[in-house]
Order: sequence, then structure tokens, then C-alpha cells
Amino acid sequence: MESSVILLENSLAQYRALLEGLRDLASLLPDGSPSEVEVGTARLARLHAEALETDGRLNGLLKDEGCPSAARPLLDEKRALLGEAALRLEELTARAGAGLATVGEEITRLRGGRKALTGYREAEGKQSPKVFGSF
Repeated sequence: MESSVILLENSLAQYRALLEGLRDLASLLPDGSPSEVEVGTARLARLHAEALETDGRLNGLLKDEGCPSAARPLLDEKRALLGEAALRLEELTARAGAGLATVGEEITRLRGGRKALTGYREAEGKQSPKVFGSF
């Protein structure tokens, strides 16, 4: 049978890994390739799912058995890790949003340039004769 202290230690390790994944992903944002960012977000999703599964088992165990005194410092540490993860995620979301805004502006400029260039093409069948100058 699992103890709440062991599950809590596992949960802490998972949230530490999640924080590391958030830091890694944040370091990729300025210059990382889309495939690197995709791998990073997939890793985060996997770590998050694992942490949720452990937390579900932990919550059930704590409801059934109560919270032992040995678990209280670990719960405080978990609370601090969750607070740090929330801050990192907020920062990451803001940076990603800024990056998306920049990409959106660039796409808008490119579309405008493309529209301008199409105005320089003459319609098919109405091409003007080429003048080969006589000097």
C-alpha cells in the first residue's frame, strides 16, 4: 500500500520536473525552432498528466487516512512549487503571446506586400508589346 508521504515525494519530483520543463521551454522561445517548441510542449503535457494522476491518488489517500504530520512540510514545499510553476507559466504565456503578435504583424505586412505586387502584373492576354529600342 502506498503511503501519503511517498506519493507526496513523487508529486514533488514531478512538479520539479515540470518547472524544469517550463524553464527549458522558455529558453527556446526567442530562437527555438517550431519542432523544438513542439517537443517541449509535448513533454510538459506528459509531465502534467503524470502529476495530475499522482495528485489524484494522493488526494484520495489523504481523504481516507488524513494528513500525517510528516507530510505537512512536504505539502508546504508543494504549495511553493505550485506557486512558482504558476508564475513561470504566466511569464511563458506572456512571452508566447508577444511572439504570436509579432508573427501576426509580419504576416499582415507580407499580405499587404503581396497585394501590392499583384497590382503590377498585367492581366493575361493584355500584355503590352515589348519595345526593343532602336538606337
